[in-house]
Amino acid sequence: MSNLQKAILDKQIQESKVLNAELSHLKPTTALYERQVPSSNIFFLAKDNEAVKAKSLSFQKELEKQLK
Repeated sequence: MSNLQKAILDKQIQESKVLNAELSHLKPTTALYERQVPSSNIFFLAKDNEAVKAKSLSFQKELEKQLK
């Protein structure tokens, strides 16, 4: 893995950590929106906030695995 790829992964991990920190401090009644297609800029109201949080956390863990 090149240094450029490592730098990109590091940046994505840091962004994911910030996102997870923000999600953990939201009120339970807060409306969350999510992308259903990663390449799209269209967001839909999430039906389950906990699922969004879990998905974000699993994405962060996957990025950390790729870095190792």
